[in-house]
Amino acid sequence: MKKITIIREKWTPEEDERIIRLYPKMTCRQLLQFFPNRTLYALKKRTEDLRKMGKLPYKRKVKIYDTKKFAEMWNSDVPRKDIAKEFGISVRYLFVVRRKLQLPPRQRGWAKYAKAKGQQSEQRVLEYLEKSNGICRKDKLELLFPTAAIRRLVYNKRIFKVTFNLGRSTGSYKRNILYLLFKKPYALRTFICLNRTAVVRLMCAVLKRPRTSEIKRTMTAFLREYLTEAEKIAVRWNLGERKWTRDRVKSSIQIDDIIRPKKEKEGLKSRRKQFNEESGK
Repeated sequence: MKKITIIREKWTPEEDERIIRLYPKMTCRQLLQFFPNRTLYALKKRTEDLRKMGKLPYKRKVKIYDTKKFAEMWNSDVPRKDIAKEFGISVRYLFVVRRKLQLPPRQRGWAKYAKAKGQQSEQRVLEYLEKSNGICRKDKLELLFPTAAIRRLVYNKRIFKVTFNLGRSTGSYKRNILYLLFKKPYALRTFICLNRTAVVRLMCAVLKRPRTSEIKRTMTAFLREYLTEAEKIAVRWNLGERKWTRDRVKSSIQIDDIIRPKKEKEGLKSRRKQFNEESGK
């Protein structure tokens, strides 16, 4: 079998000068149009040889002076090839410049469509909750709208999820507390609330007044998961709890007729009276 010999033409000094002059401004694939008798592999090999000889830099630095124009083209719908051609860089190098300028990544067509559709469904969920007085059962809401939209809203804390279930925290011997604490239509169900006011209204409608100290402790643990300190006080006040002292309520919370001062001792009262009389004289 005969061996095929390939005769390669030597690189002329004129071709080398052309590579040295044009290589910093464009890629090897773009350079190929100036060398019709050469292949892409041969051109890449020659650039490596020129680097070893010290005639070409090892790292080619492409500096983009008009960063404002690059950002405008990147954020608009201009194709990547056109941006690369405009600035004389490769398509791959576009992503390097994008990271340096801290520009957001581009979204593909399907991603833009999915995001817009998701936002529309989220808006419809919020509008429905407004019409239904800010409270709706989760299973009913999932039948009408996509579950992913509801989850996103809950994750971003634009709506609030409340589950009336004590779970394993109370133990099997205390499961009767569930129906002593929650009203039967609401027990073991999950509700979605539009805002914090709706959460407080829901708690006031669902919770029963605790009869024993054990039920009271369970209710306190349950409320701690969903409500702030001020909201807990509002719910307890609605349930008929009136025994409040400054030790049990934070000083930052100011609610009328809830915070009551402690009873002062007779000795302290008499001393204060004496001091006020002396200062008046």
